[in-house]
Amino acid sequence: LLAITGLIGVYITYSHKYAQGRKSAITKIIEKCSQFIQMLLGKVPLFVSELYKTFILQKGIILLAAAVYLLISCRMYRGVDYSNTDFSMNNFYSMFSGNTGDKECEAYIEECRNAVEELGKKSETDANYKYKFREASQTLENMENCLKYVRKVNEEKGIEARIVNPAAYEDIFGSRKYQNTESQNLVCVIFLILIISGEYVYEKRCHMIAFLNTSKERSRVKAVKLLKILMISFLIWGLSAFIDIFNICQLYRLEQLSAPTQSLQIFYDLPFNISIAGYMVIGQAFRLVLLLIMSIGIYGITRALDYKGCLVITFMVFVMPYMLFKLGINSMRYFSVEILMDFGRIKRVCHGFSSPADILRSTVSAPVFLFVGHGVGQLEISVPVHMSHFALLESIRPFSKK
Repeated sequence: LLAITGLIGVYITYSHKYAQGRKSAITKIIEKCSQFIQMLLGKVPLFVSELYKTFILQKGIILLAAAVYLLISCRMYRGVDYSNTDFSMNNFYSMFSGNTGDKECEAYIEECRNAVEELGKKSETDANYKYKFREASQTLENMENCLKYVRKVNEEKGIEARIVNPAAYEDIFGSRKYQNTESQNLVCVIFLILIISGEYVYEKRCHMIAFLNTSKERSRVKAVKLLKILMISFLIWGLSAFIDIFNICQLYRLEQLSAPTQSLQIFYDLPFNISIAGYMVIGQAFRLVLLLIMSIGIYGITRALDYKGCLVITFMVFVMPYMLFKLGINSMRYFSVEILMDFGRIKRVCHGFSSPADILRSTVSAPVFLFVGHGVGQLEISVPVHMSHFALLESIRPFSKK
């Protein structure tokens, strides 16, 4: 099969190498297919032609496939769950998950307290019970703390918190997922840079920029290009969000998604009341907004610079800060869009940054990039006009219940 494929490739290459000679049957077929495609492109809307130019002529489909592969590779792996040996605590979460700390839950803890006291008496006379007593005492303390926390939220914040097994959510919203999220964001940013930086490559190679800037349809063409870029940004966001959620659902069983976020102790200081599911949706929506902002900024830059120049500028603005942060320059994290896109780190704002200026830097980074890109995109470029080249301009595993 490889030999046959190679011979066909050599034959096609040879037939194209000597254009003045007699045309072969394969060459005629290829020309007919090319003419048919051009005929179809002449009848399709401008938006479809732009998609064809980006994904087919400029090999954007290959970049998209590579991005999907890298996003799938950015998997989150679950650590060893040592707490699974605490069957009593697991039973407690299984029995009272979603409970608001009522009398039934309090009565159960009281029964456990009596059992622990009996175990303590036995441990005084029998050394074999000492380890069991320490373990049971720790479990009882965890239960009591869980009940106290739920009631504390109810009393101090007026939020009807529930008992929720925190194991999965501490991984999903905690530092275990930071690197995974940063890697996904980095893939999305690099993909958008490579795709959008080539937006005007074809037109500039055909010397059509001046014509685009002066033609009657220039506003329509620019609007179609911008719409296409936003659609591609939405596509890469959708793919990354789907892969991320699929990965999480494979690792964990998510419970009590409708419970208030403050039911989890890591979000006690969260200044607004929202469900756990709503918090996750806001996080993904936040990523989408920043990706769209970056796309518009990159589009503005690529209008003014050539492909290589746009790549250099956009990589310096959107990728270099993160690379410097990974190399140990911690202050660069406030300018890294890959970290800024992680809405899950909002709890760092709740618990406090090192200074108010840090919050300001993190808040304004993305809008600044947008305005810089838009401003650069307003620069005028004069190039020779050749009308004949205007052919193409028309995205927990929780503890098992017993």
